[in-house]
Amino acid sequence: MLFNFAGPMSQQSTQAPSSAAVSVSPATIGSFVLFVAFFLPWINLLGVNLAGFDLHKIWEPGRFAWVIPVAALGAVVLGLVRRPNVALAQLAGGLPFIFLALALFRYGGELFQIVSIGGYVMLLSGFFLLCVVPRLGNQVKSS
Repeated sequence: MLFNFAGPMSQQSTQAPSSAAVSVSPATIGSFVLFVAFFLPWINLLGVNLAGFDLHKIWEPGRFAWVIPVAALGAVVLGLVRRPNVALAQLAGGLPFIFLALALFRYGGELFQIVSIGGYVMLLSGFFLLCVVPRLGNQVKSS
């Protein structure tokens, strides 16, 4: 008999197939946010929005800012292939604070008057990667 419409088999075949669960670690999510924030406007200088990739135009150490999205993307890729990525994510999360310290040393407290949404998102995701992710460990979220 090819089809059995009675018994336990019929209960399994009538259930809707479950959607495939996607599991992503907090370090991967934070690294992705950090990567995206690099391309958002970091500062608004005289009505001109400058993103992370534009920093070299107004500040010499800004040419090294490309290390941030490279490290963040590396952590995202490692997380998606289920490899340990917390150390690289923390490195990526610490880099915005290094740039912040350098910029504060150069420009002083007036820097916060020109910081735009990308700068704040970058610092918040960096804080998340440095302080929250280590406490969460390697937990995986299912969605």
